[in-house]
Amino acid sequence: MSSADIFKKILSIDTLLSFDGVIPSLSEFQLKLVTLIEQFGHALQSEGHNETEVDRLCHQICHSLDKRAGSAIKENGLSWEGYSLVHYFYGYIAPVPSESENLEALLNSDDATVSQFALKILALSQNLPIHDEKSLQLLARYSHRSLRQNIIATDDDIDPEEWLGSALKREETIEAEQVPEANIVLEANIVSEQRRSSRPFYLQLVALTLLLSTLWFWCSRYLGDLS
Repeated sequence: MSSADIFKKILSIDTLLSFDGVIPSLSEFQLKLVTLIEQFGHALQSEGHNETEVDRLCHQICHSLDKRAGSAIKENGLSWEGYSLVHYFYGYIAPVPSESENLEALLNSDDATVSQFALKILALSQNLPIHDEKSLQLLARYSHRSLRQNIIATDDDIDPEEWLGSALKREETIEAEQVPEANIVLEANIVSEQRRSSRPFYLQLVALTLLLSTLWFWCSRYLGDLS
């Protein structure tokens, strides 16, 4: 499996977490993420990418997923601290590079594939609940940059931000289409109610006409007999 295919799986998990997806087991979920990150790193190395940049990229993914998972389970009174991916791969004591410095180095990489992965991580970080000042500066500096087409860009490789925007637009379109339909149904119901309400009056009018006709007929015959 290529690094691009594995990265798509990681993006899918990140997107599900951003929509408050349910995590049945934190330990199993952590194991799934660890496996994907290890596979991603091995795939990049087998594709000939720089080992240092591969490690930085995996480190950045760990940072982002830790923030996302921690935010997703916090509302349920749970903590992601004991399942931290950064701690799993890099330990608690070993010094790790600053997240923003790490990401900026990846964004400026001469390796187009690495910089594209970094751009996608930056795009996903826009709706993360936690930002430091340097991360916000990176967002302002690089968020306008379009994702260039290269080896990791495919037809089904959809940016989550674009997908969410298009989904909301589709929902608005459906709602807009449903409004006229609802109005038509409402108008039809009103007409139907009007017809129902006018029906008793119509029947009363017919009955009254028949009664008057009958009275006129018998009165004319009675008066004719008298003459």
